[in-house]
Amino acid sequence: MRSIFEISTRGMQSARTATEVASNNIANANTPGYSRQVPVIRENVQKFGTGSVGLGVNVVTIERMRNEFIDQQINRKQHDIGNLSEKASVYRLMETAITASDGAGLDSIIGEFFNAFSELSANPQDLNLRTTLASKAELMTETFRSTDTDLINLSEQVFEEANNRITRINQLLGDIAGLNGEIAVTRSAKQIDHNALDQRTAALSELAKLVDFDTLVSDEGATEVRIGGISVVSGQEFQTLRAETDRDSNTFRVRLQNGKLIDAAKGELAANIEMFEEGVPEAREKLDRLSVAMMNRIDEIHEFGFGLEDGVSRSFFDATSTGAANMKVNAALLENPALIAASSVSGESGNNDRALEIIALQDEPFIEGQTISSRTVEFMSVPGNKLNEIDRKLEAANAAKDFLVNRQEQLSGVSIDEELGNMIKFQNSFQASARVLDTGRKMFDTLLSIA
Repeated sequence: MRSIFEISTRGMQSARTATEVASNNIANANTPGYSRQVPVIRENVQKFGTGSVGLGVNVVTIERMRNEFIDQQINRKQHDIGNLSEKASVYRLMETAITASDGAGLDSIIGEFFNAFSELSANPQDLNLRTTLASKAELMTETFRSTDTDLINLSEQVFEEANNRITRINQLLGDIAGLNGEIAVTRSAKQIDHNALDQRTAALSELAKLVDFDTLVSDEGATEVRIGGISVVSGQEFQTLRAETDRDSNTFRVRLQNGKLIDAAKGELAANIEMFEEGVPEAREKLDRLSVAMMNRIDEIHEFGFGLEDGVSRSFFDATSTGAANMKVNAALLENPALIAASSVSGESGNNDRALEIIALQDEPFIEGQTISSRTVEFMSVPGNKLNEIDRKLEAANAAKDFLVNRQEQLSGVSIDEELGNMIKFQNSFQASARVLDTGRKMFDTLLSIA
């Protein structure tokens, strides 16, 4: 009789636990990062001599249905996707920075400047044409300066983003170390904290977007995190990252609190560092080389020409102009456009030799073997070309990630229909065990009445 009571009681307890698990799965069906849980039910057997007797059933443990290897594969894809997405974001901002607010590009503004010189060459004595040319020249230099300023602002934005990401990485490393501690405590009590495990998985997933890392799981269930081969989380201990920068030389290094230099490799942080150190500075350097080449070559011609007044030769650009950041037209020409040199001979107001020479610069490959137009178009097309390349890589990386996520979802995702079916099954099991218990009670009562 005793075994009947024990078997039925264990059956009811197991069915109740299994129903609780199914209920929890249903309640968390739409909870981000939740992993489906499954009760592991096994026969309870008592052995004696060479035989054994069944004593019902036990819920041995509750398993979290998640493939850690697939999670690692997803995180590796997250490294790539985070890196590529952040680069794409910066290149889109760069594309905006080198395009005028009205949609006109630097190439068209430079073209308008040379067109104004062309019109002046047809009538060098026309003051209105000279005024128009001065206005177009000023617009061109303003565009060079504003483009450089926008690139500087973009660099500052990238710099701030990199620092913000280091702050977030440090927070996540602390969270992972704390969750390691919670998981260790429950393991020591022979229990499993599924919620803490899900939180750690989510933290690692977010961390994967920010920085490249590898993980190792200890026998105690703690996750060790290594960035650039250096351990940053071990058990409940973690190290924070800090930025070491030099804006003058556009350098950005990441060190641990113990002084070790680490390589972010991939992820959003690595993209920020690369764009701060290389991407944006390279764009500014190209813009500078274009502006300096133009100023030097135009001045070489203009300084040997003459305007309509005083017979004095002047440079077309301000003497303090050293690059795109401070590119300016000679103030004297803006104040008095009559001083613009179109003539090659002093006093010959109808002479247009110098104007024609400046116009001819459009077809002269004097910028490292390229014309002004081809160099300008090349400069402006860099962000677009980079974006096309990145988009192709992103498409492939996202497709691979989606495949892995779908595989993980098949294992860890909650199916409402399946869980409702489980609840009906466990409910019937509970009721059947209850009837066994009731039957045993009646048998016991009968025995007592006979006695």
